[in-house]
Amino acid sequence: MSMKGHFWTIAPTLRGLLRPPACPPSVDWSTNVADPKWGEVPIAGKFSDADSDTAVLILHGLGGNADGIYMRQAAAAAGAKGWASLRMGMRGSDGSGVDLYHGGLTADLRAALDSEELKRFETVYLVGHSLGGHMALKAASEGLPEQVKGIVAIGSPLDLGRGSKVLDEPQRKVYREYVLRELRESYEDIAAKKRHITPVERIRLVRSIREYDALTVVPRFGFDDVEDYYRNASVAGQLSRIEVPSLLIASNFDPMIPRAVVEPVIKGDTGNFEVHWVNDGGHVYFPPYLKLGYSDQPGVAAQAMGWLSNR
Repeated sequence: MSMKGHFWTIAPTLRGLLRPPACPPSVDWSTNVADPKWGEVPIAGKFSDADSDTAVLILHGLGGNADGIYMRQAAAAAGAKGWASLRMGMRGSDGSGVDLYHGGLTADLRAALDSEELKRFETVYLVGHSLGGHMALKAASEGLPEQVKGIVAIGSPLDLGRGSKVLDEPQRKVYREYVLRELRESYEDIAAKKRHITPVERIRLVRSIREYDALTVVPRFGFDDVEDYYRNASVAGQLSRIEVPSLLIASNFDPMIPRAVVEPVIKGDTGNFEVHWVNDGGHVYFPPYLKLGYSDQPGVAAQAMGWLSNR
């Protein structure tokens, strides 16, 4: 793995923790998702309104939340275009303990699109980071409302099985533990609400993404096993079904989702889906001077918005 990829993954994270990036003024947002097990499951986030007919629904990655660094950067880039934005937190990501989510749980995304805040917009774009980008693409492969005119995924896996296998490799222990720490803490919140299946003491011992998925996602959502989850929840093999113009921005040096994990999935007919490989950056984060030819403004978020505005 390149040191460049490590630097552009870790440095922006540390800088953002010390000085969170500015973003447009926002208000608390929430809606409910109809769930066969729990009935109505609440999801929450941050909504930034604008006098525009366009809004951006922004999705976080595994272990993230609505107020994450890259989420705020994306909201700022949307605001710079004069667009509204909704930074959506997937169920339980806010520490509420209401439930857990997985990479193919598109119901939360659809509930956000159906909320009063987003229904009034003529155009809605989806911008997803890491697992959130996968979720957006998976939803697109299933079909989306006509108001969704474009999708940008940033640093996203396309095959959940391949992604978890690579992230569980020994050389990625630092990144894996960072994500698992967030997931274990979230599961503690779920256990406090008595909505857990696997004993929380067992989850505290989890040391791999695959093990976490097998003990939480699989029993919670009724998959046969972890392979059944990865196979049915992944967008891999479904890219040709995407009717919405979609772009994946990915780094050749991503230390968490390397090119070797993504590239085999995009061979053959990918329909409206395309990939822009960047010879710089890390996982989700890229240099602030990044220009891909989609916008005069630098930075991956501005470039994503520039690409979307031309759809």
